Amino acid sequence: MKWWHSLVTDVCYNKRPPVVSWNDLIECMRLRFVPPHFRKDLMLKFQRFQQGTLSVDAYFKELETLLLKVHMKEIEEAMIDRFVSGLRRDIQDIVELQEYSSLGSLLHLVMKVESQLAKKNAFKTSPNDGYYNNSWKNKKKLFQTFLLKILLSHLKSLSLLLLLIYHQSNRLVRNVLNVCDMVT
Repeated sequence: MKWWHSLVTDVCYNKRPPVVSWNDLIECMRLRFVPPHFRKDLMLKFQRFQQGTLSVDAYFKELETLLLKVHMKEIEEAMIDRFVSGLRRDIQDIVELQEYSSLGSLLHLVMKVESQLAKKNAFKTSPNDGYYNNSWKNKKKLFQTFLLKILLSHLKSLSLLLLLIYHQSNRLVRNVLNVCDMVT
């Protein structure tokens, strides 16, 4: 609360204008509690933000959130340019060939493109017929490796069991020989 008393004192001595609105109060609090580098860091993050592995919807929401955090009001054209430039290259190449009139129509178009690319990629990885499917070959190899590991673990257990039986039989033979020696 010291900062508030200091602020009120500055207003009384005409060192600063009075806080008369909610926005004035927010600005005073921002100056007091938000470090100076915070806005700069946010701005850099906003300028460098890329879609990466995010879905289009998640990318757009994060971009909007960053825009709100930096307290920046961009015109729609600038926001469209920023949005398109941060998209993944495969989506960007298709979208740049299309017509769109607003950010909303662009977002709808980009979501459709993302959906089509996902279907196309799913089709590429799905088998044409089951015989030549690479993923089946990989699964077969994994299954063989799995069976081999199980077999080896059982062989180890079996060898330990045989070793134990061998040692027990040696003891038994020694005990029998000792008994025979005692009897004679």
